[in-house]
Amino acid sequence: MKYNEKMGILEKAEIVVGVDIGKDTHVISIIEKNGKEVLIGKKVENSREGFDFLKATLSPWKSKSVVVAMEPTGHYWKSLGYQLEDSGYKVVLINPYHTKQSKEIYDNQRGKTDKKDSKLIAQLAREGKFMGCRLLRGEYLELRKLSMIRETVAKELERSLTRMSMLLDEYLPEYSGQFCSLLGVTSQKLLKEYGIKGLRNKEKGTFIEKSITTASRGKISSARAEQIVSNLSQSIGVTEGLDSAEITLQVLIRQVESHANELKGLNKAIEEKAKETEEGEFLIAIKGVGALTAGIFLGETGRLKDYTSFKQVEKLAGLDLVENSSGKHLSQKKISKRGRTLLRHVLFRIGLVSVKWNDDFRKIYQYKVEVLKKTKMSALTSVISKILRVMFNVGRNQLMYDGRLVLKGLAY
Repeated sequence: MKYNEKMGILEKAEIVVGVDIGKDTHVISIIEKNGKEVLIGKKVENSREGFDFLKATLSPWKSKSVVVAMEPTGHYWKSLGYQLEDSGYKVVLINPYHTKQSKEIYDNQRGKTDKKDSKLIAQLAREGKFMGCRLLRGEYLELRKLSMIRETVAKELERSLTRMSMLLDEYLPEYSGQFCSLLGVTSQKLLKEYGIKGLRNKEKGTFIEKSITTASRGKISSARAEQIVSNLSQSIGVTEGLDSAEITLQVLIRQVESHANELKGLNKAIEEKAKETEEGEFLIAIKGVGALTAGIFLGETGRLKDYTSFKQVEKLAGLDLVENSSGKHLSQKKISKRGRTLLRHVLFRIGLVSVKWNDDFRKIYQYKVEVLKKTKMSALTSVISKILRVMFNVGRNQLMYDGRLVLKGLAY
């Protein structure tokens, strides 16, 4: 949000309300825009009765003339934020870091109390030191929730696979070199059916070979299957504690299967929700942007029509360029990384896929590397910024992707 926009909000306001968020109880302070204190440090319960009391306290002023500022503390602020926005109040956010850095400015004291924090939040908002608040609704909120739980499940799956790999490295170190992935159908079938003891047992070699060729549907030849069995049966892995290792392996296999199935279901749900949004079909039409990545992207940004420039989304992702220069020292510009981590990650995923499969973006990438002599990472970051601009304009204006416009002006 630009400074003039903030001043426009404050010009219409009669009072600013600072809220120090808590799980069970919030603390509010009310200050007029000229700085006069109306109410300081009043406790409000986080309940229906508490919200009704807050509305009654603010009833002397029209809802459109009230600015309510709060820190986005965890998830506790969201219920109050939605209630206030639905009631017509203007909700803005204060960066908790700014509150921490400013706590000694007004009273020259290091102490911290809920009363002091609520007053400080109101003062910062009155001075225009706040951020806009975008509360997601409809499909966009659904996508945000689905994307968040998907990231959690994906990390849990990765942890389970890491634990399984560590266990196999200890008791069956030859296993990791036999298959491309522990998650593969053939690999999972062998581990589930035979376990560590069975795979090390030479007498079961014939049955294991048949299982390998059957599970791989002939992709692994009989000769290769025989070689795998030979390698595993001569394992140099640890032989002590095999019983507990077998139990641990089966627990990890169940965890991996569970997380993999959950991830598959979440991916499908995100893809379906992405197609329900107004921008979905236009983003998916861009080669390199799938329904899944488009869904995660929209879950992080919300409705693209709520933004006036792609620069706002770029800053939200932490892809905006910053430099630290002073006097004769000129620093290299780097991305700030101050923004939504998941949004930045999904844009990098889209960038990597686009550079490989989208001819238009691949030409831009090659031009920056081969002609402009940029490093590969710098070129990729630059291309990602270009992709973000394209996604923003295509989605916001609901236009079909046209590669000719992307390459316009590129001298290659």
